[in-house]
Amino acid sequence: MKDLGRRGGLRGGPARAKKLDASRRVAIARAGAAARWKPTVLTLTRPKNLAELHCFVAQYGNGRAHTENCDPVGVLISAVAACRDDAGLARMIPVYLHRAHDEILADPKRLLAVSAEEARVLGYFLELTARLGDVAVPANLLRGLRRKFHANARPVALFRRELAESRASSLAASWKLVVSEPDESYESYFTKMTGNQRPIFRRRPKLRAAP
Repeated sequence: MKDLGRRGGLRGGPARAKKLDASRRVAIARAGAAARWKPTVLTLTRPKNLAELHCFVAQYGNGRAHTENCDPVGVLISAVAACRDDAGLARMIPVYLHRAHDEILADPKRLLAVSAEEARVLGYFLELTARLGDVAVPANLLRGLRRKFHANARPVALFRRELAESRASSLAASWKLVVSEPDESYESYFTKMTGNQRPIFRRRPKLRAAP
């Protein structure tokens, strides 16, 4: 039966096309191409596992996804906790912060409620994002995150499974982090995903004065 249907389609399709005028054939072809190449629009909800967390952080705010029951601050805190074992997720965080900074920085109290170790990672990514893009990070938020850990605290490894050697930048070292990649390694991905033509890595971060 399947073979008969296919044979009928192979004959019927060209026969139908011959009966159509050129403008109608062009219209049908254009409609088919538009349907085939139409961008997929994702619906993002609160991530339930690591795979969904990756998807949310990567796709949020890219224009091809919309969100339901979105909690950008909660997603950021989950990403900061998970990225210590995941360099790929860590690379996405500055882009996510760049896209969602208005929602995230509107509620600094939740950001200050993180653990001492998470405060180091969060503070590092906030300052890194400020250097890579035009994100104004409140100075009092960074000071509050720094107060979460002591100056003589032992360094925390950012990528525990992938750490080969200590190559911490001055920025990472200021947050008592040991990382296996330089800060500049984030720049190419950030440029590609945000459209910033020439992010100047050595630019000082913009810090808002405390209200």
